[in-house]
Amino acid sequence: MKKICIMNKKNKPRIFELNRRITYVGRSAINDVQIKDRYVSREHLLLRKFEDKLLVMDLRSKNGTFHNGNQIRSGTEVEIKEGDAIVVGASVICLG
Repeated sequence: MKKICIMNKKNKPRIFELNRRITYVGRSAINDVQIKDRYVSREHLLLRKFEDKLLVMDLRSKNGTFHNGNQIRSGTEVEIKEGDAIVVGASVICLG
């Protein structure tokens, strides 16, 4: 089962198992994974398992989603691998 780790300067790292095919990430409590950060949109991004891959898609967030330093265009899916960094607000999401 795939896992993600969310890190920021204020809190210790948090680990989440990706139990579902699609996992929603954002500031709102309705998301599967909540990130309490004013620079994270209420519904910021989704993570989708496809075969043995993990894909990330920005959901028209206000401040963007960055994959290894490059901004992900809204609505575009990008494959993430171990060692990649997904930056949302002041947080970094890593696979593994």
